[in-house]
Amino acid sequence: MDFSVFSRSSKLKWDRTTLLLLTFLAISLVYIPILIWEGERFGTKYTSLVWGGLIILFGIFYMYMVYIPIPRIKIVIFILLLIIGTMPWHYHMKEMEGTLFSDNTYNAHLILFLVSAVLSIPYLFRVKRRIKIHFRKIFELAAIPLKGVENGFTGRPYPVGKWEYTLDEINKFSRFLHKNMIAFPRYYDNRTLLTFSAKMVDPRKQDPDKSSFIAFDASGNITVNISKEDYSQYKSSFTFEQLCLSLSQVFKDLFEKYRNGKQEEIVQVMESFEPKWVKYFQVGLFILLSVSFLVLVIIWFLSQ
Repeated sequence: MDFSVFSRSSKLKWDRTTLLLLTFLAISLVYIPILIWEGERFGTKYTSLVWGGLIILFGIFYMYMVYIPIPRIKIVIFILLLIIGTMPWHYHMKEMEGTLFSDNTYNAHLILFLVSAVLSIPYLFRVKRRIKIHFRKIFELAAIPLKGVENGFTGRPYPVGKWEYTLDEINKFSRFLHKNMIAFPRYYDNRTLLTFSAKMVDPRKQDPDKSSFIAFDASGNITVNISKEDYSQYKSSFTFEQLCLSLSQVFKDLFEKYRNGKQEEIVQVMESFEPKWVKYFQVGLFILLSVSFLVLVIIWFLSQ
């Protein structure tokens, strides 16, 4: 497959905003007027304690319910949400007498949050965006040589033929793809699965309708499956068998590049699909957060 051929008119639909994020944003909008009403009516701020608890619960829910194929990313997100969620409790307790908390400890907590946000938010944005782009472009590359048809989805794993390889070669190739967030492996005794989903569907689920993968067995047989969720992202319908064959060819080309020592070329191919504005946005976001942090620190020191 010629990776240099890439249509500017994407054949994929736009991503849908996750239900989890929408729910969190909806609660955020409700929280602000309730907090204002409580302050004016009762002169208290207990709503902020509930809000802090909800943020921590959201972090726990995110850890266990949302699929992110890199565990350290979940840990970073949870720690950041934990720092944010405990801030209202810290503020409330510093106002109470006889506690270990004070304005100084709260200011330290605030600085910890700002430092964590400056360091983690651009990093998290970059990693998640990179994974999603890589997954989507695998499907985009597979669709380039195909023409739309009607009623193309059949929803079953499709054998696409045999390759010449050893499982050791495939496992090393899989670890390389995992390291570069291109696909994520699942290892078995006699076969290896490379999972991917342009909609970030959790490939660990056993239901084949919920997982897209390419499977390599010890005899050289290749099987490809495309989930209904991933197939539905295409603006046009494609013959399922042809799409599976095309996906296998994408991975075969990547495998041949890896086998021939062209790992950097694989990374360049996948990274070349990221729009330039995304990189500029990331740099701008990091600069904005860094400047905001420095300004707040200066203001804090001047106020002491």
